[in-house]
Amino acid sequence: MGIPGFEKLPLECALDDPPQLRTLAAVFSGDVRTQHEYLATLHRLTARLVTCLDDVTLAYQALAHHLHTHSSKVYAINTDPKGLVDTSLGRGAELLQEVSSWQHILCTQLTDGVLHPLTQQLNAYSQLLQLQEQHAHCTQALEAAVAGFLR
Repeated sequence: MGIPGFEKLPLECALDDPPQLRTLAAVFSGDVRTQHEYLATLHRLTARLVTCLDDVTLAYQALAHHLHTHSSKVYAINTDPKGLVDTSLGRGAELLQEVSSWQHILCTQLTDGVLHPLTQQLNAYSQLLQLQEQHAHCTQALEAAVAGFLR
């Protein structure tokens, strides 16, 4: 299937530098630039999400640690060390630790499953953009050489 309006160009046509090839290259480079911008924004937002989820994970861990420290405090009115308050806070701390581990797993999966592939794709698009710039530079140099030769 191909791009509507563009027929397949034989390799020999590439040597002749026809207008079809220039148009196709311009369309392709425009698409690459647009995709690169879109993926760069997606990468930035995903990285921001991972950072926020990391912060939430750390907050859960800090809260769980704070709840655990309650049992080490000595209160004059708390005569039962295994009382309702200490037991409830201990269970709450365990639950928060578990939620913290879930958050950490989510961060890891987002990083491995989304952020790294996006980084690889962005690198590939960056290379394509560099090739497009090199192509434009070579085209200008060729046109200048041909113009100089024809004088």
